[in-house]
Amino acid sequence: MVSAQGFIEQYLLGSFWHTTSSERFEGIIRSGLIMVDPPLPEAERYGGMPFVRSLGGVSLFDFPSSFNFEIYEADVQLNSIGEFIPFKSSWGRSIWLRIDSEMVREGLKSGREIRALWKKMDSSRRFMAEVEGAHIGDIPIAAIQDAFEIGVGDSCWTCLNQLLSRRDDR
Repeated sequence: MVSAQGFIEQYLLGSFWHTTSSERFEGIIRSGLIMVDPPLPEAERYGGMPFVRSLGGVSLFDFPSSFNFEIYEADVQLNSIGEFIPFKSSWGRSIWLRIDSEMVREGLKSGREIRALWKKMDSSRRFMAEVEGAHIGDIPIAAIQDAFEIGVGDSCWTCLNQLLSRRDDR
């Protein structure tokens, strides 16, 4: 299995990414949207109202090309990045959706912008410092550039772009 650092450096640098479960990905395909507040049972929600959702946003990982994993680990020692990368362990696999930042630029917020807003609002809500960006509002499926899947036992990810073909029909 690839490490969180290796996964970020090999696949995620330079883009905004949304990660989800296989079941939730099916819902995205059906609805045509990555929703701010998808219809999920309360038991499947991740521990209360996170900061980005409280803003009316969809959480996105933001790893600019200049991101340095070692510096991040030193600066943000109580991070939970390994819980999600390369996949969320409780799911056993994750779907990674690369977002076309030009298509959604008006609602896009970088990880640094979200952290600054969190501090300005003196919030105590959860978020992943520096690496959790956001899109304020739902994201149309047409803004998904690529879809990939990785899970237990995988040494690399699998392209799922063929499942996005319905996005052109919208």
